[in-house]
Amino acid sequence: MRIFAHIFAHETFSCFSISISFRVGKRQRGDVLYNSSLVIYYRCSRTAVLGTVCSYFVGSHFDFFGATSLFIVVVMEEGNGLADMVVSSHRAAAFSRNSLGGNPAAVVLLASSVFPSERVMQSVAADFNLSETAFVAPVASHVDDSFFIRWFTPTNEVDLCGHATLAAAFVVFEKRNACSIPKVITFRTMHRGDLKVSRRNDGALSMTFPSNPVDPMDDAARRSFADRYSSVIQAVLRGIKAGAQCVESVHYSPGTKKMILQLYPKFAHELLNLSPDRDAMMRAHDGTVVRGVCVTVKGCEAALRATGLASAYEAQALEKVDFCSRYFSPWNGIDEDPVNGSSHTALAPFWTREVGARHRELLAAQCSPRGGLLRVQFHPNADCVSIAGDACFIAPS
Repeated sequence: MRIFAHIFAHETFSCFSISISFRVGKRQRGDVLYNSSLVIYYRCSRTAVLGTVCSYFVGSHFDFFGATSLFIVVVMEEGNGLADMVVSSHRAAAFSRNSLGGNPAAVVLLASSVFPSERVMQSVAADFNLSETAFVAPVASHVDDSFFIRWFTPTNEVDLCGHATLAAAFVVFEKRNACSIPKVITFRTMHRGDLKVSRRNDGALSMTFPSNPVDPMDDAARRSFADRYSSVIQAVLRGIKAGAQCVESVHYSPGTKKMILQLYPKFAHELLNLSPDRDAMMRAHDGTVVRGVCVTVKGCEAALRATGLASAYEAQALEKVDFCSRYFSPWNGIDEDPVNGSSHTALAPFWTREVGARHRELLAAQCSPRGGLLRVQFHPNADCVSIAGDACFIAPS
């Protein structure tokens, strides 16, 4: 097959056309030439076109040798160019002071309250290829404390993302006029109301989310739940010689659809040895009830042994860790999340009760290979959890 593509365009033109010819020999009924053409057009549009399709037409002609060529002309109407809409874009690591730690996210700061099309934002998120890309738009040009926010994975838009919100707040505080930015900013979301992020005196950023406590099951109900999902538990605990004997209790947070496996403190070091069998987890359950598994243990031993954390924080801080965890969610396409905010909306009330810390903040370590530290506090009267953490730029911005 030979492909002939011609793009007629100029940066200042409002319309341009793309013509693509396929020389494929004699056409047969049912040929997929039309679909192939659109795929090639799409690839062109991601890099050269920021607009919407107005019209197209399809034609064909015979050449001297009797072969048939399919000829497509796509007419584009140029929208607001992305370059004109974007102030800057950044990559930041949430819940870490080290660019090699925490959970990375991309943040795109927009010049006005108008978002690019969903197609363009999805394309940008796919190009960044991080777990989340946050698009942040000011509510108004003269307002410095209120922004619209939307989150995209490489494949789809999501309703909420904690670590990308923390990364977005960090970028806003760092890149906008420091004199005019207050200590509290508000992100207006499409589906989750307003999210407030404050900058604390210690420099950490704090967010507040609804709590998602575990179900108050009795011992018999917990055993029944564990038996029902025993194959999932076995797949998660792969890499630990003692297997299920390490597990002190099994819990479930219906608000997050997360299973929580609490290890006995004497097995805290085994948290780092976990090597879940992703395929076995997927075979054991379809994700309708359990969407993720959080393995957690009291104390700081796992945090002190986690190289990803040790390289980013002083030992004195790690010695104060109240509990550690790791989080796995193959049903969401995440083998292991470096630092997961939503799981801590369940872990905060759980460990507040376990350690008897009703009125104090807990220091939590997520012991993934990248590692991250979170400061969490459960507020029972308001039924919410505050989650605070550091952030840093991954690359010079």
